[in-house]
Amino acid sequence: MPLTNAEELNYSNIASDVMSRGSITEWYGILYDTMIGFSITPYTKTKKRKAVETERFYYFDVGLIRFLLRLGDIVDTEYSKLFETYIAEELSAYLDYNKRKEKLSY
Repeated sequence: MPLTNAEELNYSNIASDVMSRGSITEWYGILYDTMIGFSITPYTKTKKRKAVETERFYYFDVGLIRFLLRLGDIVDTEYSKLFETYIAEELSAYLDYNKRKEKLSY
């Protein structure tokens, strides 16, 4: 599941690799409940293009992702996903700490 960080969540695709879709949904529910991860919903109020309907999942810490994937030094191809995760974490924390009503979307 660490491979799904900063990716659109598709329980069926993940389930086809591992186990049933219901089990995957329950596992992600545990990640949400224990605050190990969070999701960001897509921005749907667009008129110029078809809106994406799949939320993205993020782990709460970039270090956790790297530990779970057993990664050593950061390679160039990882920077964009790790930076996106870091920005999502910071914006989510800002909205939460300041008790803002806005919802984070991508």
